[in-house]
Amino acid sequence: MKRVRTKSSDIAGNMEPPKKSKETSKDKRSPSPQDKRTPSPRANGNLNGADHEAAKFNLKIISHGRVNGPIDDPDDGEEMLRFSVRDVANPPAKLRKNFTGLSPRLRKEIFSDKAARLKYDTIVSEMEKIMVAMEAAMKYDEEHQDEVDEPTATALIVSIQGEEGKHRGVSYAEELAQSTKRKDWAVTVQHRDLSASELTGGADIDDDEEPSSPTMTRPQEITKSKKKKDKHLKKARDRRLQVEVAGSGAEDGFM
Repeated sequence: MKRVRTKSSDIAGNMEPPKKSKETSKDKRSPSPQDKRTPSPRANGNLNGADHEAAKFNLKIISHGRVNGPIDDPDDGEEMLRFSVRDVANPPAKLRKNFTGLSPRLRKEIFSDKAARLKYDTIVSEMEKIMVAMEAAMKYDEEHQDEVDEPTATALIVSIQGEEGKHRGVSYAEELAQSTKRKDWAVTVQHRDLSASELTGGADIDDDEEPSSPTMTRPQEITKSKKKKDKHLKKARDRRLQVEVAGSGAEDGFM
């Protein structure tokens, strides 16, 4: 008897169509992991979950930009999910200019939008279904070794596509990698279209400084305002002194 393989189901919204299709098994949905807004300890590499040597499965989350082309098709033994987050609202231009999706502040801005959070929950739900199905397939293989002519997939690749692969796609990949903690799964995240300097934190050097906004008063404006106020106070003080001197002179017989 040949075991039925698993695949992902289509996602409502902007999802890239899978390059390969396989037969489906019964879907199982596990609870979505808690959404964490924490920075990644490493841009690329093992983040959490099981140790690579001990893990039965690998979850590979890859961010990339549409302008630079898609992620390659999966190899044998790999499942793949493709998502596009290009419909998610971009963060302000000031943030995009100074920071990448590795910045906790930029990610906070993106996920402050309700639609962005719903998109995240949808992606997590689809990932969970495939991971559960892969675990079930592995268990079936172990219990029916003589009946299986094709081994189960042990790696799940999750492709997160943005426009240039620097902001929205990176943000989603980071959040997914940080929140996915599952027994027997080693999790890695890769940002294909970030440069070496951006991966080492070059884009987040000034992350402790708040960006300027149209309503923010600049130091130069504060200085000018203070000088103008001081000038008015000086004039008022001079006028008051003149009045006081004139009044004093009148009392002494001086006009």
